[in-house]
Amino acid sequence: MPDPVADLGERTLDTLDGAGTVDAPDDAVDIRGLQPEKRKARVRERFEALDSGQEFVLISDRDPTPVGSFLSRLAETPRSAFDVEVRRATPDAWVLETTKP
Repeated sequence: MPDPVADLGERTLDTLDGAGTVDAPDDAVDIRGLQPEKRKARVRERFEALDSGQEFVLISDRDPTPVGSFLSRLAETPRSAFDVEVRRATPDAWVLETTKP
């Protein structure tokens, strides 16, 4: 097998080994599989415990984009004050990252 093909195969296997994992800090809020009331309570609890300028990371099993508006209401700050980044980390996990204003 030519070296470039072997290298591609090796890189592909390495990528597959990491598939399905989410790279997030230990203090991330993981709400996957929780009921809506518990999801909201967990987000509120963690976010309110943060000081201004601290990072907030959320892991969800669905697109958490609407959480940005919830966070702005909790902080009593306009939604535009939040720089919220949402990305799909795996087919079953989304990550939301922001900083508490």
